[in-house]
Amino acid sequence: MKAFIGAKIAAIIIAFHAVVGYAGAEPRIAVLNFELRDYSALPYREAERTRVSAIRPMLERRLVEEGIARSTVVPIEEWNAANPSVGYLFAHNDAAADFGRKLQTDWLVVGQLSKLSDMVSYLLVHVVDVHNRRLSADYALELKGSHAGVLQQGIKRIGSQITRVVAE
Repeated sequence: MKAFIGAKIAAIIIAFHAVVGYAGAEPRIAVLNFELRDYSALPYREAERTRVSAIRPMLERRLVEEGIARSTVVPIEEWNAANPSVGYLFAHNDAAADFGRKLQTDWLVVGQLSKLSDMVSYLLVHVVDVHNRRLSADYALELKGSHAGVLQQGIKRIGSQITRVVAE
């Protein structure tokens, strides 16, 4: 009986340390490459692909500036294996959480740039809590214009919103 009580106390102490350690640790966040959904009259031009490929590093820098995250490297081969088709991880939060676990991260940011025309696009972002396997935030930010400043302002806003979610 004493051994059973001792084991329970040990389990409680270990659980307490795990929670305190997790709460005090700097969150690990992985930002995946953003995908392009181009519905414009001239879809998938090289300029748009270049623009979309710049989103992930810009957002990672913004999150570091906000002081909330250690960025997790995402090997492209693993990302391709976890994301069998365009939009799969964006549409399947459970699969995204599983991929986040594999990356040993706390949060996973999955996003798309949905381009309706040369003047209007939407930055779509999901923030997945890997530990709870749930979608913690879903953002749709309208971007009017296609120059770099518009995208940078959008990244700044999304970065601030992600910071609030992760800090909660």
